[in-house]
Amino acid sequence: MASMQFNVLLTTYEYIMKDKHVLRKYDWQYIIVDEGHRMKNAQSKFAMTLGSLYTSRNRLLLTGTPLQNSLPELWSLLNFLLPTIFESVDNFEQWFSKPFSHFTGTGESNELTDEERMLIIHRLHQVLRPFLLRRVKSSVLDQLPDKVERVLRCELSGWQKIMYRRIQEGGSLLMEGTQDGDDAKKTTAFTAKGLSNILMQLRKVCNHPYLFQTQGYPIDFDIVRSAGKFELLDRMLPKLHAAGHRVLMFSQMTQLMHVLEDYFNYRGFRYLRLDGSTSADEREQRMFMFNAPDSPYFIFLLSTRAGGLGLNLATADTVVIFDSDWNPAMDAQAQDRAHRIGQKNEVRVFRLITNSPIEEKILSRATEKLNMNNLVVEAGKFHAKSKESDRRAMLESLIKMENDEATEADEALVIDNDELNSIMALTPSEEKLYQQIDHDRATRERHQYGAHFNRLMHTSDVPAWLKEADAAESLKEHVDPDTLAELKRKRKDVSYRDMSEAQDYYNIVQHAMDLQTIEDRIESDEYTSFAMLERDFKLMFDNAQLYNHRDSLVYHDAAEMAKVVKSRLNAYKKPKKKKTS
Repeated sequence: MASMQFNVLLTTYEYIMKDKHVLRKYDWQYIIVDEGHRMKNAQSKFAMTLGSLYTSRNRLLLTGTPLQNSLPELWSLLNFLLPTIFESVDNFEQWFSKPFSHFTGTGESNELTDEERMLIIHRLHQVLRPFLLRRVKSSVLDQLPDKVERVLRCELSGWQKIMYRRIQEGGSLLMEGTQDGDDAKKTTAFTAKGLSNILMQLRKVCNHPYLFQTQGYPIDFDIVRSAGKFELLDRMLPKLHAAGHRVLMFSQMTQLMHVLEDYFNYRGFRYLRLDGSTSADEREQRMFMFNAPDSPYFIFLLSTRAGGLGLNLATADTVVIFDSDWNPAMDAQAQDRAHRIGQKNEVRVFRLITNSPIEEKILSRATEKLNMNNLVVEAGKFHAKSKESDRRAMLESLIKMENDEATEADEALVIDNDELNSIMALTPSEEKLYQQIDHDRATRERHQYGAHFNRLMHTSDVPAWLKEADAAESLKEHVDPDTLAELKRKRKDVSYRDMSEAQDYYNIVQHAMDLQTIEDRIESDEYTSFAMLERDFKLMFDNAQLYNHRDSLVYHDAAEMAKVVKSRLNAYKKPKKKKTS
């Protein structure tokens, strides 16, 4: 490099930081960042290093998702490109945030008329237009087949309903375990396991109750019956396999992927797996194995974060999002593993959702983020041939669509076989095939299990140990009296613990916050300012004080922790004094 005998330096994000002492010395003509959304957090080490230590005449960001979660993320990208113009994130939010405030829960957008919202968004488009050029697949790939996404809802099983209720009511879960009996033989016991991250545990329950089985589980038909999504999947995969389709299945949880593998083996489906522990060489090898002509593999099971980037799996034409990401951009990137150059068939995306408050909330939040992206990016039509009249018409239609969504109640119907077949089938012959598979399966199960057999486990069918654990007397035996009294007091004082009072429950889920979520947001560089981090900590401590009695330990602990966090953050924000010699 010392001789300067090169035109382009191609490097990685890591080496930008590792070799900054060498690379920062050059006056670059262009700095081009692929996957530019990595700059969405202006306080991240990568963004600060590249933005402040490197000099260049021109800067360019390449990204498919300029707006993922919030306007401050968009400002971070603009701040990197033109730091002297986009200097203050607070000013940027103050100018443009009101039309989108109902997405963040402040409700300020309700004070605006549709015309006022359109005016502010139009001004934002004018600000962005000189700096944003957008190309979508449809503009460069006329022959790319369509992609159709459908949400498929299913019920929770009786097992899941008991566990879901137990977590909500007490923040603890009765689990099957073992203990030594008097005769030195192992006997079943039940232990109350404290749950530090309630939202994560509720998500695990919605996926499969076996995620809580520390003693293992049998690989039989109960793996299907005990989880609503598995029962729905068991009605889908045999049909897709029989019709010659191939499936990419994405999940957030590697532990769940183990259970899915057990199910695939139980049903005899050939599959490949890829997650964060898969090496780079193995990733490439498995991609070739799946894409090979006459490949025997029906399913490619991938973790959303690890498998959502850098893979071309266009030989699959069906995508199953088993559990959704809070960030819809992650799921969209996962879907594009199949919907890309080389795809010859229509791609169908099936998003599995249980009729549970937590998963409905995740879906709702993802929809809000997509709506914000539509208003800021899609409606701007940032390409050379767009007309002002086209942009205004699209913006009007999107705002009207938002209003329609707000007034129409979502019935959230669980899908039956006829509707499922209609959604899945590409042709009438496929639909007839799927109907025959349903008929054959029903006949087989009726002969094997009886006429009154239920595919989805009811509360009356759950294992005996779970029935015992769910009984009030069993709870008294295995939770100490002080804890039991505290749970009773909380259920009396805090109405959201009672599932019959649904509105209060929705409120607590809507504004829930915990340390694990804060840690995850820090790891994924979602915080673009100290103010955002402080807001989340404040929300967590306020919730603890709001939903616990003033005399409780939790209330006082929250107050003390709030003081400590505030002190630490203030100390970190203060500029360090330079030492004088």
